[in-house]
Amino acid sequence: MQIEIGLFFTILGGLIGFLGWMSGRDRTLGRDAEWRGGVNAKLDMILQMQKDMEEMRNSIKNHEGRISVVESSVKSAHHRLDDLA
Repeated sequence: MQIEIGLFFTILGGLIGFLGWMSGRDRTLGRDAEWRGGVNAKLDMILQMQKDMEEMRNSIKNHEGRISVVESSVKSAHHRLDDLA
């Protein structure tokens, strides 16, 4: 009788331990998935910011060329005004 009671509690303890491990495993997987989703969202945001920065650089390069043309035009206009004066 004592062996049967001991065996029962051993099996019961093993079952409780296994169920506890499974529950912890599910929570850990859930936390890992949440963390991974947050990291992926941040990486997507960084990549989008890099694309935006590249577009701004291209726009600035375009403006630099246009400003050079305007400056040369203004310089020419000043020379013509100096000749008139």
